[in-house]
Amino acid sequence: MNSLSIVLALNGALVLMVSMAAGLMLYFSIIGNQSPKDWHLLHAGGTSRGIMLIALAATIHLAALPEWQLWWAASLITLFVWTSVAAMLIRAVTGETGFGFTGSGAN
Repeated sequence: MNSLSIVLALNGALVLMVSMAAGLMLYFSIIGNQSPKDWHLLHAGGTSRGIMLIALAATIHLAALPEWQLWWAASLITLFVWTSVAAMLIRAVTGETGFGFTGSGAN
């Protein structure tokens, strides 16, 4: 297993940890009679993105690209995963949709 696979697998595991924490918050929002939709989005989206990174870690060596291009592509995919997880986390914590130019700093 090369170092790129290890980096991708560790990032996938970390995303899954965030997703598990979101699942716990989803549970608390359900039993607390609050709207669980934002926590559900983070839990489901984070799980799928974490699994995608782990699957990519297992297959990244199959791509017929130079090493630097593999690192570049994997870095951009990892950046996408973390930015989308961060956006879903901000939405779940603040409730801001981010579709306007007014509102709080999270918007």
